[in-house]
Amino acid sequence: MSLLWAALGAVAFAVAQIPLLIATTAVPGISSPGWFLNSGMNALAVGLVVALAAAAVFVRKRASIRDAFSLGAGAVVAMVATLFAIGAGTIFPIVIVFGTVFLGLSIAVGGACGAGVRALRRDVG
Repeated sequence: MSLLWAALGAVAFAVAQIPLLIATTAVPGISSPGWFLNSGMNALAVGLVVALAAAAVFVRKRASIRDAFSLGAGAVVAMVATLFAIGAGTIFPIVIVFGTVFLGLSIAVGGACGAGVRALRRDVG
């Protein structure tokens, strides 16, 4: 199951990030304005999609922390691959660290929401 969740994390990141890279218009001084860390709205879009994927994992009855780490690993691998595809630049280690923390927080929030829904379903029904 871990590879499934890693694939889900990679797909969730790609589904949010790739349209942003394609659709965002050029901005003077920014080489990749569609990158999710270059704009608050882009960060919100990517964070929301990744959080929804984490919520979907944690709504499951047998979800575990290992599943969350697998989801996060897939999202981070997709993030790093996308970063190097668009041109990493000189501060890529910092970008990777901040992106990883951002994705981790998105997964934590989404996972907590999913676990809450699972607990409510168990208690109510």
